[in-house]
Amino acid sequence: MRSPAPAAFTAALALLGSALLVADEPGNLLPNPSFERAQDGTVPGWTIGGEVSSWNAERARTGKGSLLVRDASPKLGSNVTSARIPVAAETSYTVGAWSWTLSGKGLGLYVLCFDAAGKALPAPMARYHRLVAYRRSRWRRTIFVIQTPKGCASIQLLLHSYGGAKVETFVDDLSVYAGVVTRQEDETDMRPFAKVQIQVAGGERPSVLVTRQEIAAIRATAAAHEWAGRSLKAFLLRAERQLARPVPVPDRGGGWYHWYACPADGTSLTTVSPTEHQCKTCAKVYTGEPYDSVVIMRQHNGLGNALRDFGLAHALTGRHEFAKRAREILLGYADRYAGYEMHDTRGPSTTYSAGKVAPQTLDEACWLIPVAQAYDLVADTMAAAERKQVEQDLLRAAVATIRRHDAGISNWQSWHNAAFAAVGCALRDSQLIELAINGPSGFQFQMENAVTDDGFWHEGSWGYHNYALMVNLQLTEMAARAGVDLYRNPRYKGLYQVSMQFMAPNRILPAFHDSGLIDGLAGPEFYEVAYRRWGDPMFAWAIHQRDRGWDALLYGVPVVPVQDQPPQDSVNFAGLGWAVLRSGASPDSMYLALDYGPHGGGHGHPDKLGFSFYALGDFL
Repeated sequence: MRSPAPAAFTAALALLGSALLVADEPGNLLPNPSFERAQDGTVPGWTIGGEVSSWNAERARTGKGSLLVRDASPKLGSNVTSARIPVAAETSYTVGAWSWTLSGKGLGLYVLCFDAAGKALPAPMARYHRLVAYRRSRWRRTIFVIQTPKGCASIQLLLHSYGGAKVETFVDDLSVYAGVVTRQEDETDMRPFAKVQIQVAGGERPSVLVTRQEIAAIRATAAAHEWAGRSLKAFLLRAERQLARPVPVPDRGGGWYHWYACPADGTSLTTVSPTEHQCKTCAKVYTGEPYDSVVIMRQHNGLGNALRDFGLAHALTGRHEFAKRAREILLGYADRYAGYEMHDTRGPSTTYSAGKVAPQTLDEACWLIPVAQAYDLVADTMAAAERKQVEQDLLRAAVATIRRHDAGISNWQSWHNAAFAAVGCALRDSQLIELAINGPSGFQFQMENAVTDDGFWHEGSWGYHNYALMVNLQLTEMAARAGVDLYRNPRYKGLYQVSMQFMAPNRILPAFHDSGLIDGLAGPEFYEVAYRRWGDPMFAWAIHQRDRGWDALLYGVPVVPVQDQPPQDSVNFAGLGWAVLRSGASPDSMYLALDYGPHGGGHGHPDKLGFSFYALGDFL
């Protein structure tokens, strides 16, 4: 059986492993999670079907054996099912498995859902599945959270190899836990993390992007300081212009921005019209897909940002036309979201990373954050029925789309977490905030496992360092307004400091990994927030390296004292494997940056012992 249609797939398996068993391992709902054999040679609680799956005593994480999937067939595939497990409908469960891969990849862990009569529920497979971790020569854990659908009475785990997969993997110690479980269970490359207490009070709105007290402070700062007054005026003018140019909510989702380039020479395209896209180099005009969908994605992103601006403009001015336009967009999305087709970067798809508004859960999360912030800003102007529609048909529905994909250690997951936090804070949903912060791949997990001891984002690329910092800043600010102080996490502050410690004398960062030469003080909002939350003089110095503007008004304090530049020393950043040597502190001093560390993952480069050298005011 190779990649059948979801409904047929679940129905065909409805008769397999039909006995409902109860696990005897505390906490784990799955019976016989480690594939232990009975005296008669059977494996209780499991149906091991097909020719490519078997019980094996060669390797086990715990117990005496494990499941071995050895699939090199274009037709057969692995189909191993657990006994069905009684569950509650519309409830969170954490699903996990350990795997030791010898070669290849393509083994999926699925969760099948059944009603009280034992009938398979026709939910898309991708909503409840993950590719089993395939790093070789050690045990690696796969873990994700599901939300059981309405009417679900039991679930069943399925290990199924994809069509065309060639994989040889041991699988052991599967688990199903009620709720969102953060246990790491001794995975060698995962550091344990401390959970923080989550208490969400009802409170008054707004409370996600800004509070009423912060709105009053913005007005007062704008009245007292010329730079702040100019910034507020410019923001409101932008909101006015957006109000005068209404953009309809698209009837379908958007496409991947990387496709918006000329196939002949790679030049970025210019939008002539929604259906005409011209190359700036060869002047050829392209029509149709995938180009049209990229323009639609821009419309979605523009509407998300406009929503936030309309909500904030309403809060700052009290003008109802801003709130009215925000309501129209929110309800427009609530009407359409369920009808958007699930798709990925290549078209219609139900893969776990696919989105509805966007082609990736990453982009879905980027779009959702300002949408949730906007809802919080205008919810009090909406009727109860309108609020219910937006909350259920848009915000929670979008969370369900993103939640299918637990991206583990990644900047993707940081954006997912911030989207969960934005919706959780907007809806006063403590479970979503718990998932965002204390979940298996939440903020606390990311700080321990995605941030090095030196303060670098693990990918070793400045662009992605700032990309992750940008969204973690949003999450920690939203959490702070909900009463959760994540700024006490000592590893978090390092993300703000390390670029200043690493930059060359001209304040430029070297081009390591997937990043060119960039400003070492990129992101003025970083330092405005950092100074407000920590009060460290190094952040005050960074703020004064440019004129203050809208970011300072929204995120900062009214007055920041002038400070000397913090010392720049020669440092070995052993956590990431980068080192800096300096001859002095003047702009003409010599500077050498060496990359000797790990690859850096998807955005790393293999050119170890590469270096960048700076002298007499510039890189050589």
